[in-house]
Amino acid sequence: MIRGISHGIKEEMITRSLFSNFLSLNDSLISKFVTQIPNTLSETVENITLKIERKQIFNNSVYDNRKKLKGIIQEFHSNADTLTDNIKKNIELLDNKNTHIQVILHQPNLFAYSGVFKKIVLLDAVKDKILEKKPGTKIINMFVFVDHDFLNNVWIRLAQLPSIKNTSGILDIRIPFNNNLKWKVVANTPIPKESILIRWREKIVTWIKRSTENLSPLKRLELLYNFEEFWNCIVEPSYKKSRSYADFNSYIISKIVNQSWKYDTLFVRLTQLSPILENSYKKLILNFERYSGSIKNTEELFASNEITTGISPRSFLYSPLWLHCICGSKANTKIKTNEKSGEKLLTGKCIGCEKDLAVSIGFNDNIDKIKEHIHKLSPKAVPILLALSNDLGITTIGSGTGGSVNYTIFSTKIFQAMSIDMPFIVIWSSKDSYEGFAQTKSKNLLSGIEENNISKYIENLEYKNREYKNIIIPLLEQRTQIKKNNGSIDSLLNNLFKVKQEQRNVRQKIKSVQKAKNALSLNPCIIDYATNFGIEEIERHWKNNLIMNDNLSKQVIIDKN
Repeated sequence: MIRGISHGIKEEMITRSLFSNFLSLNDSLISKFVTQIPNTLSETVENITLKIERKQIFNNSVYDNRKKLKGIIQEFHSNADTLTDNIKKNIELLDNKNTHIQVILHQPNLFAYSGVFKKIVLLDAVKDKILEKKPGTKIINMFVFVDHDFLNNVWIRLAQLPSIKNTSGILDIRIPFNNNLKWKVVANTPIPKESILIRWREKIVTWIKRSTENLSPLKRLELLYNFEEFWNCIVEPSYKKSRSYADFNSYIISKIVNQSWKYDTLFVRLTQLSPILENSYKKLILNFERYSGSIKNTEELFASNEITTGISPRSFLYSPLWLHCICGSKANTKIKTNEKSGEKLLTGKCIGCEKDLAVSIGFNDNIDKIKEHIHKLSPKAVPILLALSNDLGITTIGSGTGGSVNYTIFSTKIFQAMSIDMPFIVIWSSKDSYEGFAQTKSKNLLSGIEENNISKYIENLEYKNREYKNIIIPLLEQRTQIKKNNGSIDSLLNNLFKVKQEQRNVRQKIKSVQKAKNALSLNPCIIDYATNFGIEEIERHWKNNLIMNDNLSKQVIIDKN
C-alpha cells in the first residue's frame, strides 16, 4: 500500500487548493472554511494570534477540565519516561485560564510516517513565532493519541520502507495479525512478543546492508549507527515501558519529540479523556436530534456532490459515543428511551464478541448517571473535535491532508449546529523530496528513465508484452498442427524460443521498473528518516524548510550534504 509521492519534484500547489472540490458544495460555511485555510506559516501565525486576542476568558467548566487534564498528561509522560522539566512547566500552564491549547489528533501508528511528525514540527514553529510576536502569551501544544481505534486499521500495525530487494519494491514491518484480532481496540492489544522486536531489528539491519552494497564502508557504518541509535535509545526503552501495543507506538513518538527533539509537546491518550469530556457527551445526547439532523444533512450534501467523507451514511442513526466491552472491543450505540419511565439507555452490539451491551445514563433530561459509566465510553471521529473544543476550549487544530481533513471540513457544519466555537485549522501539505540510500538504489534500476515518465514507460512495456503474446499464440498453434502432420518443428521452435526470451526480458523489465516506482512513490515510515539523517537532524531539516520557505505546500527538499 502506497501513501503518497515523497520523492521527485512536483508542481507547487496552494494548500487550500487541495480542498477546492469542497467549494463545489456551494455551501457558504464550508466555502468560508476552505478559503481561510492558510497557505504560509506567516499567515498561520497572524491568524492564530488574532484568534488568541479575540478569544474570551474560558468558563469555569473548561478551567476545571484543564485541571483534571494535568494528572492524565503527567501519568502518560511518567509512564513513557519523558516527563522532562519542559513538560512539567507546560502541564502547570493548564492552571492558567489564559493558556491557549493547540491540538493534534492521530492514531498510535507503528513507526509513524513523516506526516505525523511534521504536524508536531508545524505547531511547535507556530508556537515559537507567536511567542516572538507576543512574548508572555500562554500557549501549549498537545497531541491526543486516538487509541480507541480498531486494530484492523492497517497503519496501526504496518510500517513500510523502500526496498528493491523485495518483490513489490516495499519492505513491510508489521505485527502478526489475524481476523480474531481485527476488532480489538488498540489500547487493549498487548505488546508484541520480544521475538517480534528482534525479528524487526534483524530485518531492518539486513535491509540497510543489502541496500548499501555500493556505498563506502564508512558510509554504511554511519547509516547502521543512525539506526542502532534510534533503536537502542527510542524503540527498546519504549518497549520496556509499555503495557499495551498502543503504549509502545505512542511512547516511540513521545521519545522522538520530547527526548530527541526536546520539544515541550504534551501527549495524552484519548481513552483517558472521557471524564473530562463528560459535559460534551451530555450535550450531544440531550441535543441528539439537532446533532443527528446535522450529520444527516451534511452527509447528503457531500454525497450529492460525490465527495467521500469516510463517515457512514447511516451514522446519523447512532449516538456520538462508543461503548467499550470487557472483551477489548466496542459497540456502536443507539440512544433508546423508555416511553413510560423516561429512562435513557445507550445500547449496542459489541463488534468483537457480538454481545449485547447497554448502560443506563439517566431519565429524561437528567442523564447524570452517565458519570457511572464514563470510563466505558469514548467519542466517535466528529464528536472528538466537538468535545475537545467544547470542554477544553482549544484554539488550533493541526490537521493532515488525508481522511482527517475530510472529517474536519465535515465537522464545520456540526460545530455550527451545536453552537460550538470551531478551532482554527492549519495544514502542512508539503511532500518531502530526498534521496536516501534505498531511493538511490531504486533510481539506479530505472536506467535514466525520468520519474514523471515511469508510468508511461511501464505502459509501453506492457504493450510490447501483449504484442509478443499475439505473436506467440499463433506459433503455438502452428507447432501443434505441424506435430499432427509429423513435420519438422526445429525452425519454428527456434523462432518461438527467441520470441519467448524477448517476452521474458520485457516482463522482467516491467517487474523491475514497477518495483522502483513503488519504492520511489512510497511515503516511508520514520525509520527511513532516522537511518538516513539521524532522528535529531531530520527535525532541523523540516523546521528550517518550513521557516525558510514560509509556504505550507512547497516541497521540502532535504539535502544530506
